[in-house]
Amino acid sequence: SLALQHTLAEFLERGYMRAHLRRVTREYRQRRDALCGALTKHMPRGARWDVPSFGLVVWLRLPEGIDPQQVYEEALRRGVMVSPSPVWSSEPGAEAGLRLTFCAEDEERLVNGVRRLGQAIKHVMSRAKPEAATQLTPELV
Repeated sequence: SLALQHTLAEFLERGYMRAHLRRVTREYRQRRDALCGALTKHMPRGARWDVPSFGLVVWLRLPEGIDPQQVYEEALRRGVMVSPSPVWSSEPGAEAGLRLTFCAEDEERLVNGVRRLGQAIKHVMSRAKPEAATQLTPELV
């Protein structure tokens, strides 16, 4: 809308965007760090991720043989919403993973969500082939 365009132009011209970015960058960095710290604590062996230096997403690569759709469904039953890799790739056989965003939830909810996600992955792994179940970390068994 024209009114929104004028409002945004004024916001930028007055320099409010720089102040806003400083504030949200600090907040998102804290959320990212909370999410990645919780991943370190709650994910089974074989799960991998990189700490992003920009953006609002962590890509969680699942242990080999684990179906992201099954993890998605189990996580949803536990009250955690994630995006499975088939939603983000049109390539057959693309790396199995989950897209985790950290912009909309506070640190406590992110940590709690990752704990539940770890439980969901553990559950899916326990139903998968026997070698996948051996990858569970002792704290999740």
